[in-house]
Amino acid sequence: MTNMRYNGYTKGVLLIVAGLMIAFFPGLISGIFYTIGGIILAFSIVSLFASLGGRAFGGGSIVGIVIGIVIISLPSLVHIGIPLIAGAVFASSGLERLFAANQARKIGKNWIVSLIAAIVLLLVGGVLIFHPVKTGTAARILLGAALVGVGVFNSFVDSKNAPGPGDIIDVDSYTVRDDTKYLK
Repeated sequence: MTNMRYNGYTKGVLLIVAGLMIAFFPGLISGIFYTIGGIILAFSIVSLFASLGGRAFGGGSIVGIVIGIVIISLPSLVHIGIPLIAGAVFASSGLERLFAANQARKIGKNWIVSLIAAIVLLLVGGVLIFHPVKTGTAARILLGAALVGVGVFNSFVDSKNAPGPGDIIDVDSYTVRDDTKYLK
């Protein structure tokens, strides 16, 4: 049972570390992607040239070159992708709030707060979608902070819910009588 506690803490610590790396050390993450992609790319190019001298065609080498290029370009795609996805989520939430405000207005309920929330969500979503490069750093920092928050929360919850050393019941054997007369 104590393994559950340590697994929960480990997951929390890993989320915190990942959040801090995403938020504050983007160069380290980019460097990892560039290194791995560069190794794959260099190995695939050498393998392709080696296969050209022989009879076998290096189809795997070409696939490796493509994979290396994709891995090298991942940091740029992630930097732009996070704001685009977040912008789409904010914009769709804003549209949902806008429709809710319209429905509330039709039935005579308070609709001003929903309308203001819709406008704010649509504006934030629009800025994120139409300026992903400029908002990429802020979105990355917010994502990292969110991961740190989730990691701290998970660790806290696991510390409160994990069984203590006295909560373990060790049973060597237990026999259950199969009494079918109660089933009729």
